[in-house]
Amino acid sequence: MENPVYSPQVIEFVTVASESVSFFEKSASFEKKDYLTRLSKLLAIIYQKTSMLPDFEPVYDEDLEQFVTESDYEFVHQGILSLLGDSDSFAEYSDTDNPWSEMPELEASSISENIADIYQDLKDFLMRYQMGNEDIMNDALHLCQRSFREYWGEKLLSALKAIHHTLYCTADSDEDDRQPQSENSFLHRRMNDYQEENDNEWN
Repeated sequence: MENPVYSPQVIEFVTVASESVSFFEKSASFEKKDYLTRLSKLLAIIYQKTSMLPDFEPVYDEDLEQFVTESDYEFVHQGILSLLGDSDSFAEYSDTDNPWSEMPELEASSISENIADIYQDLKDFLMRYQMGNEDIMNDALHLCQRSFREYWGEKLLSALKAIHHTLYCTADSDEDDRQPQSENSFLHRRMNDYQEENDNEWN
């Protein structure tokens, strides 16, 4: 029986992960609108292919080697941040332990930080998988799958929603790709709406 680390779902995921890592590292080669359009499609594929992976149980007790350095992370983060400018920031409701007992608060998030987090896990996964040791390949898949479910899967969806809004819902979506959104930005409008709701509640 073939080892599941070579299953079709895994090979498809490895292919998408490799293409994604390369794309994340080349933000300087694109105009903003083109980059966001391509990024939105890629994020949807990443989510689909990761969610379709079979379950993997770890072989080793110890942690796997990490390959992505802080400078690697910042290279991707700063590259995307520089390209997106004001479009990088978006607002989302913070998680609460008991959302039914208190109003979740709006907090600022960043597309570039979310993408850099995804990049870090995918790049580390690829470096481990390409080592060719089947036990390490198995644990690399397990770790990436667990991190997707517990951490960066939600970051991906949040970034994708913000990108969709920038591409299709903002008033200046058809203007010059590199023009800042200033006070018309998604974050600015959401914060104003939230403030008005609270003012009305207490007045």
